Amino acid sequence: MLHILQCGLADFHSHYYLEALAQIAACRALDIDLKLYANCAAPEPILAETGAVPLFRDIPDALIQIDPMIDHLVTFITGGERFAADCAGLTAGVGPDDTVFVPHARIRHLHGLATWLATLPPAGRPIVALRFDDPDEGWVDPAVPGTFKDMYAFTRFAMAELLGLIAGPRLRLFATTPALERIVAGITGHACTRVPLAKFYPPVEEMAAMRGPPRDGPPHICVAGQFRAEKGAELTPAVVARFARRFPGASVSLQVDQEQQAAAVRTFFEARGLTVTLNLQVGECSRQDHYARLLTADIVLMPYAQQRYVVRASGIFAEAVACGLPVVVPAPTWMSRQVELGRAAGTSFAAFTAEAVADALIAATENLAELTAQARARQAAWLAQENVLEAIGLMMKAAPA
Repeated sequence: MLHILQCGLADFHSHYYLEALAQIAACRALDIDLKLYANCAAPEPILAETGAVPLFRDIPDALIQIDPMIDHLVTFITGGERFAADCAGLTAGVGPDDTVFVPHARIRHLHGLATWLATLPPAGRPIVALRFDDPDEGWVDPAVPGTFKDMYAFTRFAMAELLGLIAGPRLRLFATTPALERIVAGITGHACTRVPLAKFYPPVEEMAAMRGPPRDGPPHICVAGQFRAEKGAELTPAVVARFARRFPGASVSLQVDQEQQAAAVRTFFEARGLTVTLNLQVGECSRQDHYARLLTADIVLMPYAQQRYVVRASGIFAEAVACGLPVVVPAPTWMSRQVELGRAAGTSFAAFTAEAVADALIAATENLAELTAQARARQAAWLAQENVLEAIGLMMKAAPA
């Protein structure tokens, strides 16, 4: 049996919820027995829909804040102990033929798993799989000056704990990008395998219906991602303004968190007399509406800060490519490398400024017909390779008998 520990599954409006649905569907398709676990804050409708057991108190990125000088150490130790205590709820239903999978692993989870496994008889300990989707605190490429070696020490310590309890082949490490795969392997000293993001896309026919027939007129841009600083919230109004001067009458779809932000964006454009049609989504939307927003766009803009995505994958990027849409992304990042490798179509910007982002968006729009043809041509390969079936299948294939 596969036990998936979705510690962040606490509401409908997150990657965790959609990923959990994808994992359920994949396990059903692959005939894998699944037991899903959620955050204790998960509402009853989520538990009823997914069959998940509410077990975990902390989301993956929870930081225990006591003193800035020691917060990360305390999170590693105390957070790991809390995770271990929560894992005690697995004990009665887990055996040596089972796999326990942490899909959003952090270094405290390594320590927590070791603490929990130590309470089990050696012959009853399960296979352990962890997938890293984001560099942990201090996890910088070892070749880059300024790396925080003490953070490596936490990871190495936890790995030594784990490998003292289960044989090496029964500890499986995964990462969502090749660069993160190399970093995890280098820091842990243990083999790591790259796996796709756990995405479950709508059928191609459904996407085609949501896309609708070809249309003429001004371009329609979807600015993807939550409205926060690392995803370009502070740059976006100026980017759109510069773009609208080049393409008057353009439509822009933008998601904001609060009505006050929507009002501020409207005021920004009204004060400048810009001719642009704003489609503002306030708060989170359903999966259906999310894909509808993507598929009615000509281009998906991701005005993200480069440093957060150098080795990290983007779920929204994966969805845009799966929809056969051109993208505008930061470089150098995992996203821009997919464009360079011919797996996606679009343009990139090297500076995190409104001018650079707008220029890349304008360049993509001026070359829209060619980029759209490339994006549609590359869609099928992405759908076949970057999906939850491949991710779960590869992980279970890697697990020892």
